[in-house]
Order: sequence, then C-alpha cells, then structure tokens
Amino acid sequence: MTNPLFYTPFEMDPTDAMHLVVGGRQVAEKTDGASGNGFVVSFDLGMNARTGLVNQTSALDIQGPAIYAGFCGVCDIITQGNNDPASFQNGIATNVQAGCEPSPGTDECWQIMPAKGLPNRYITDIEIDAKDPETVYVTVGGYGRRWFKPADDAPGVGEGHVFVSKDAGATFTNLSGTGAQRLPDVPADAIVLRDDQLIVGTDVGVFTSSIKGGSWSRLGTGLPNVSTFDINLDPTGKKMVAATHGRGVWVFEFAARAARPPVTAPVRPSGGSLPATGAAPLAVVGVLLLGAAWFTRRRAT
Repeated sequence: MTNPLFYTPFEMDPTDAMHLVVGGRQVAEKTDGASGNGFVVSFDLGMNARTGLVNQTSALDIQGPAIYAGFCGVCDIITQGNNDPASFQNGIATNVQAGCEPSPGTDECWQIMPAKGLPNRYITDIEIDAKDPETVYVTVGGYGRRWFKPADDAPGVGEGHVFVSKDAGATFTNLSGTGAQRLPDVPADAIVLRDDQLIVGTDVGVFTSSIKGGSWSRLGTGLPNVSTFDINLDPTGKKMVAATHGRGVWVFEFAARAARPPVTAPVRPSGGSLPATGAAPLAVVGVLLLGAAWFTRRRAT
C-alpha cells in the first residue's frame, strides 16, 4: 500500500477479528490478523484527473465481506492543491454490488460510486448497516486540514454533515435536519449505528438521532463541548468509547437497549471465505460510568 494519509484509516471486521483493512491510495486487506502475511491490495483508487495527484483513503468501514472507502484527491488544498478550492474532490468506492460476491485481496466487485447528493467535502467516517450492506452512513467535515473551512467559491460544498445511502453509494440523502433540532452546523467526525439509533461525534460533542435523522439531541451529560474524533461501541452495544481532542477518552453506558439480532457475515465463495469468529474484545482502561452521563478516570501514576 502506498500514499497513506498521516491519520491512516484502519478497521477490523466486527464479524471476524482476523479480517483487517487499511487504506492509502490502495485499499488493502489481510485475513490472518496481526500475525501471518502482509496486506494484499484489493483496489487502487487511482489518480485525480484534474490535479494528477493520487486519491487517498480518508475513511473506511468493513462488515463481513462488505467494504466502503471514502477518499479525496487532493485532501489538503493548502499543501497539495496550491490553495485552489477546486482542486479538492472526494469520492466513495465499495465492493458492495448486487449480484457480485467480493473476495478479499482481489478487485472483484470494486467500483467508484457516483455518490450523487454527497457534498464535495472531506469524508470523515463511514458506518455500514450490519443488516443491509447497501445502506451506509457517511459523515463529512471540511478539508483534510480541518481548521480551514471550505471556501465560498469551492464547487459542490453543499449543506449538511450526516448522509445516508441505501443503494451502496449511488445516491445520498442529508440527515442533518433543519431548524432548532438540526445537527449543529460544524464538522461531523465520527458515526456509529446502534440498532435504530445514529450517534455522531462532532467538533462540539456527541449527538444522537433515529436512523431517519432530522431531529438531533446531545447524548448524555458531562462531556465537554469538545471535538470528538472517534466513537466506537463495545461488542455488547451497552457502552460507547469516545476519543476527544485534548480532553482524553470518555465512556458512555446506555441505560437500556432493545434486543439485538446477531450479526452474521454474508456467505462468500469457498475460495475467498472469511470464517465468522465473533466480535473482537474491546479493552477499556481507566473508565467508569453509570446511567446517562459521561465519566472519565485518569490512571494513577
């Protein structure tokens, strides 16, 4: 794999802890965990036709054989695009395709999708619906250099920060909402799907909505108004870990949850099968919480 971003997207398959995916110019996989052979390239994102520079993966998600990669080229208009907003271009690539069964380490089924309706901004995170790999949620920010907002004359900037596609990335719908209950108009940095609940980390904290979007509220109490760059559920779905910028790692425990059906990886051809071995354990160090509030505890020195 070549040309990774400084913050290289790297994901583990929740249905098989041995199945890993990483992204740079290429999307690469391995099916033997941390040991064994190296990553094998599955898809090359190619070059930006306008600038002649490579496309680079900015976000990934994996669910069984299904993979989505958000990319940009150029990602940073300051250092790569000669301060030209028109040099920025994002995109979505996936191996989810009707009638096609992907196999790890091959480019079978891979294609770059039209992504109609998705603003031309930096793709910060992707979340696949475990019950339907053609349904995928995407968050967008500004550019790779996040403290610069898109210029007024930048093409295709659009509005909104959370989007859903139900046709594997062909078209997208804005879930950010309008009016008083909309998602704050700041970069969205991370997203998880918990049953029928969307949870989004933004530059001003964590917010939640139903999968229909439109009406958002702050999740819990106690978390500072801080950039939340990553959020992840534990395998049970009862706890969520949030990584913030400069304010440490926080944990939220959900008071109750609906029954959750087991997630099973879709069937693959025998030549490229990935046995489902269950979700990987998540180790959380130095945190404790109860109810609907965020808590954090520092490790003793």
